[in-house]
This record gives sequence, structure tokens and C-alpha cells, in this order.
Amino acid sequence: MKRLSMLVLVGMVLALSAGMVSAQDDGTSIVTPDISEAPDMPMMAEGDYSYGSVVAVDSASNRITISEYNYENDSESNVTYSVDINTKYENAGSLNEIQAGDDVDIDYTVGGDNVRTATAISVYR
Repeated sequence: MKRLSMLVLVGMVLALSAGMVSAQDDGTSIVTPDISEAPDMPMMAEGDYSYGSVVAVDSASNRITISEYNYENDSESNVTYSVDINTKYENAGSLNEIQAGDDVDIDYTVGGDNVRTATAISVYR
């Protein structure tokens, strides 16, 4: 009788385990594409983000300089960003509407020439 009870218990455990395994396998699988097979895809520049107060705006040369915190050397530093026709603005229509003293968020990319180009500028007044 003890042996029969043990066999029934083991059978139930095996049946439950098989049910859990089959419930987890829904027939789908994750496929990771091999990007090395797409050599014609252009490389995208990685974006970055900065926050600070505007120190200067040079509309003639399409540049904005902000004072931002540099975490590497634990100090404030002035950093200049290039602006182009693709730059998006929030709370300003253009670079001309931004003034020294405005607080800004800048999304930017760094080109091969190490120039920081603003992709978006949000102004907080």
C-alpha cells in the first residue's frame, strides 16, 4: 500500500511538471537578427543629453554655449553646441528666441569631427 501511494505521488508530480513545461513552451521563439548581414545600413550617431544655463547665443554662426555640470571633474564648464536646420525647439521658435540666462535641455550627437550638434533644445523660462 505504501508503495502504491508513493507511485501515485510520483506520477502526480511528473504529470504536474510536464504540464508546467508545456505551458511555458507556447511555440514562439525570440529571433535576434544578425546585423552583420546588412552592410548597407548607415551607422546612426549615438545621442546624448545635457542641461544647463545659456551663457551665449551666436545666431550668425548657429552656436549656443551653455554652462553645464561636468561630472568627470566635478565642476561647471562652458560647452558650445552647433545648431542646424534639423534642430527641433520646444518653448522657442528658433535659436534667435533663446537668451543668456535661459535654462535649457539639449539633446545632441557628436560627429566624427567631435562637434556637438543639437538635435533638440527645450527652453525653460
